[in-house]
Amino acid sequence: MSAPAGPRRGGRADIDREALAAAMELSRRTRLATTAVNRALAPHGLSFTRFGILLLLSMAEPGSYSMSRLAGSVLLHPGGVTNAISRLEREGLVHRVPAATEDRRVVIVTITDEGRRRVDAARGTVFAEVGLGAGPEDLDELFELVQMLRDAEHDEGP
Repeated sequence: MSAPAGPRRGGRADIDREALAAAMELSRRTRLATTAVNRALAPHGLSFTRFGILLLLSMAEPGSYSMSRLAGSVLLHPGGVTNAISRLEREGLVHRVPAATEDRRVVIVTITDEGRRRVDAARGTVFAEVGLGAGPEDLDELFELVQMLRDAEHDEGP
């Protein structure tokens, strides 16, 4: 005997289906946008992750990002950040320095002049080639929706 269609856990089945469809479409659109951004970044020798790190560092006060803070800001496991930073450092785009704290394990990451030049060039390419089909009002609405999702998850963002 199958369970009756209808409300579950005090909710409505049609809302559950709509929420699932919205989540699936959000996931699909995220994958498509990430693929388009990676394609635009390839000529600059950057991935979406490395671009995100450089972009974040380019807008930050020098010395404000430790490895662990970067991991939280770009939503990567600390090992993933270490790998990305190692590659960026080999390319001369960032450098690591010990933090001026008693805890000698804390490492600060800063962007180099070459890193700043690379991210600026890549930023222009990404914004020119990957138009998300959104105008300023659309982006405002998108950011409001993202903030709503963050609030629901108690996520303070980068």
